[in-house]
Amino acid sequence: MISEISEVAKPVLIPPEYIHYADQQSIFDLIQRLLKLLIIDRPEDPISYLIKYLEKDINDVPSIFMFGPRYAGKKTLARLLKEKLHCVVLNGEEIYKLCTNERNASPQELTAALKKRLKEPDCESKGYIIVDFPRFESEAKALRREGIFPEYAIFLEAPLPLLIETVSAKRIDPQTGDLYNMIYNPPLDPLVERRLRKLPGNEEEDVRKEYDDYKREVVLLKNIYSSVAYEF
Repeated sequence: MISEISEVAKPVLIPPEYIHYADQQSIFDLIQRLLKLLIIDRPEDPISYLIKYLEKDINDVPSIFMFGPRYAGKKTLARLLKEKLHCVVLNGEEIYKLCTNERNASPQELTAALKKRLKEPDCESKGYIIVDFPRFESEAKALRREGIFPEYAIFLEAPLPLLIETVSAKRIDPQTGDLYNMIYNPPLDPLVERRLRKLPGNEEEDVRKEYDDYKREVVLLKNIYSSVAYEF
C-alpha cells in the first residue's frame, strides 16, 4: 500500500523564496530539534509541551559522540572542544556508573540512565560531548530508539604501531599518581624517574586485544551514525 501511494503521489513543491527564508531563520534545524525532543520525552500533550519549550531561552547546544581506540587522543580532543564550546563532557565509565549494575547493565537501563542525565540543567543548557559510549551496536540502537542521536559522531583513527609506542612510553609515579610519557613528557627529576612504573593493563598484548575488539565493533557503530559521522 505504501509503495502504491508513493508512486502516484505528487511531490510537494516549495517556492525558492520560502526555502531561502527557512534557511535564513534555521527553521529546518528547529523542526529537527523539536521532533527529537518529542521522541525523547513523549509528552501526553505535544502541543503544550512545544509551546512551553519555545517560551524558554533556546540555545543551539552541541551534541557530540566521540569514538576511537584507546590512546587515540579522545580525552585530549574532548577537553579542547569543551574549552571552545563550553559544554559538558561525559565518558563511558561515568555512564556505566549511572546504573547499579554498571558494566552488566542492559542497553535499555543504560539508555534510561543517560536520558535522565542529559535532562539535567547543565547538559540541557550547555550541550554535551560523550566519549567512548555507546561501545556496542546494541547500546547505540537502544539510544536511537529513544531519540538520543548526536549532531556529530567523531571517529578518531590511529594505527596500532603508534598506539603500542604510546603505551610503552607511559609511566606513573606511584607516590603522586602523576602520569608521564617518557618520549614527550619525561620527568625532570631523576629521583622521580627512578620510581616510575608501567601502568597496569598496558602491555602490548592488552593493547592489541582492545584494538581488535574496537575495530570489530566500530564498523557497526559507523553504520548507525553514518549520516553524522566524521573521521579523523
